[in-house]
Formats: sequence, C-alpha cells, structure tokens
Amino acid sequence: MAATLTQTKPAWIARQPRWLLASLAAAACATVLAGCGAPTTQSAGPPTTPPAGPVGSPPTTHSLPTLPRCSGGGVSTADHGCISATEFVARRNHIAQQHLADPEYQRQKALERINAHQAHASLEVVSGSGTKPGEGVTIGIIDSGVDLNHPELAGAQLEENLLQGVPDETMNDPRGFSHGTAVTSVIAAQPNGKDFIGLAWGADFKVFAAPVAVGNYPGGYDPTTYDWVEVYKTVLASGVDIVNASYSFGGTFIENYTAEQIRNSPLVLGLP
Repeated sequence: MAATLTQTKPAWIARQPRWLLASLAAAACATVLAGCGAPTTQSAGPPTTPPAGPVGSPPTTHSLPTLPRCSGGGVSTADHGCISATEFVARRNHIAQQHLADPEYQRQKALERINAHQAHASLEVVSGSGTKPGEGVTIGIIDSGVDLNHPELAGAQLEENLLQGVPDETMNDPRGFSHGTAVTSVIAAQPNGKDFIGLAWGADFKVFAAPVAVGNYPGGYDPTTYDWVEVYKTVLASGVDIVNASYSFGGTFIENYTAEQIRNSPLVLGLP
C-alpha cells in the first residue's frame, strides 16, 4: 500500500537541484504541456500597442499552435476579445521576451531551448494574465522520491507516494542527493525568486517513489527485481494525466522473463 505524504512547512535546505540534471524531464513534458501560462512574477500584460519585434526565431502565422477561434474570425482571448493572428504573435512575443528576461527563466537553460517562453506566453494571451502553466493537469512522476521540504517546491500542489517500502528521500538522505527532487523541480519549481522556475509549476503533482536512484539504494532495493507492473498499475489508477519517468537501467527487462510469462502477462492480455 502506498504511503501518502503531504507538504509541510518548508525549510531552507543547502542542497539545490542542478538544472543540467533536472532538465532531463523538461523535453518529456514540453510537448504535452505546450499550452502553458505565464508566471505571476511577470508584469500584468502588454502595452496597448505591443511591439511586433521577433523573440528568438522570426514568428510566422503558419507556425501558430491550435488556438480558440472567434465566430467572425481571429483568435479568441480572455483579456483582449477577438484579435488577429498578427496581433496574437505580437502580444505573445512581448510576454515571451519578459520571460527570457526573468532571472529564474535564465537559470533554467532548458526552458528557452524548448521554447517554453513562447508556450507560456501563448496561454497567457489566450486565457488571461496570470494563468498558471499546467493548471488543471495532474502530472505523475516515477522516480527515487522527492524532498517535500525543498524550498523550490514550497507552495506546489505536491504529494508523494512511497511504493513497496521504498524509504523517503529527505535532506538527510545518505547519498546526499535526490534524483527525484531534481527531476520534480524541473516541472514543479515555483516562481519564488530563489533559483529557477519549473516548466508547468501550476499543475498538480504526484510523485511515486521507486528504486531508480543513482548509486546504491538504501535498503538494498534491486530495480531489476522490483515489481514494476504493480508500480505502473498504481500510477495509472491514481488519476494522473501525464507520467514522467526520467530513468533507465542497463539491459532489458524482457530478458528476465520467459516467453510463456510474457504471453500470459495481464498487460499483454489486457487484464486489469
């Protein structure tokens, strides 16, 4: 049975997640969360006549994402009514430029690389100023666990599920580093002015702890003999919309099973 922990009062911890490792998860979520909003740390919106200059690559109207359309044509927006595609691009680029100037954005290099600044800006233009990226989506993260007291995660809608007796990861973890906290932070890090910001910090998060950590795992857990079928059953039955799994193991799991076991697997047979 999974043990569920809820976030308590945050405490400053010396360990900070590193963007280089944490960015492993960004690309996995970028496509499915392309409709993202903008952090509340930016200004409330563009001026009456927003600048039309490009941000990054020159924008073209044919590269626009699928957008809500007005009955009479144009793009439907919460704050500006129906606007033309040209005005949409100008407003989006203005907000995107503000993101790129944000120190928290600058410290998370992966955000610009996957054009998250434009995705966040697009949703704010459509859904209104202050829209949280990922809001209304529940993201499941299978990893080594998460330090719920990490300052970057303070205020996140976050819960942790310890599966099959896996120990909790905290600031006192004997390895001195939490891979799961680093991966979670790249999606969930809050806009607090301290380090960097997550790709979809407005989402709800469910972290499922499993033995996928770097190095020797406390308690001697062996990922090759762990019951991964039960892990995925638990995760998929939890109500998550997206599952992020930023880990790998040497070899292949299929070599641990006979052909008969694979043919009779509940997953292959489509059984619950």
